[in-house]
Amino acid sequence: MGTNKQYHIQGKKGSYFRDQLRGVDLEQVLIIAIDAAKLHQKALICNYFGDVIEKPFFFSVNHPGIDLLCAKIEKAIKMVGAQRIFSGVEATGHYYEDIVRELGARVIVWISSMPIPPKKREIVLLIGVKRTI
Repeated sequence: MGTNKQYHIQGKKGSYFRDQLRGVDLEQVLIIAIDAAKLHQKALICNYFGDVIEKPFFFSVNHPGIDLLCAKIEKAIKMVGAQRIFSGVEATGHYYEDIVRELGARVIVWISSMPIPPKKREIVLLIGVKRTI
């Protein structure tokens, strides 16, 4: 019995997620969870298996805060030799937009974004690779 790659138990989103991971060493997949808020943003960096690479930390949406976030991401990318980067950001009004824009300009090339709507809030799942100069 073969597998049909056209269908996935989670539908189109599951198929897309599967396709992004197929053939990638899962030890080299980073997850960046970001809680965007009005005043105090918080992030955590882990690998695909949930091993914490960078413990939760607060940062601000200003130059020093974004510099801190980018430095921690770059350190994690080097540490695991990241091939794929998945970032989940809660779409809280406009608070997340500057973070996503700055990460895209400095550290990560976003190759996809996908809204994942739970009951009340929407999470934006961003998929990227390391930015090369």
